[in-house]
Amino acid sequence: MENQVTFAQDMLGHIGYFFVALGMLLLAKKSIWGWVSRFIGEATWLVVGVWIGMSSIWTWGIIFLFIEIYGFRSWYKDRKLSNDTSS
Repeated sequence: MENQVTFAQDMLGHIGYFFVALGMLLLAKKSIWGWVSRFIGEATWLVVGVWIGMSSIWTWGIIFLFIEIYGFRSWYKDRKLSNDTSS
């Protein structure tokens, strides 16, 4: 029973998915905070993946974290450029 998921691990997974889903909703509303929320969710899932020893979860978690950082930086840069040109 070593690999049995505990209640704490399961709840942490739910929290991670909550932030991923919230991030998707915020992105659909064109809010840059969606990237931050998704980052928190993916980081949470990264912890879960390491905790339960599933390389597929933590490997893809790392990849998704880089995507979240890229998305945030792109949106931030675009927003900054559009604010600079409208001033």
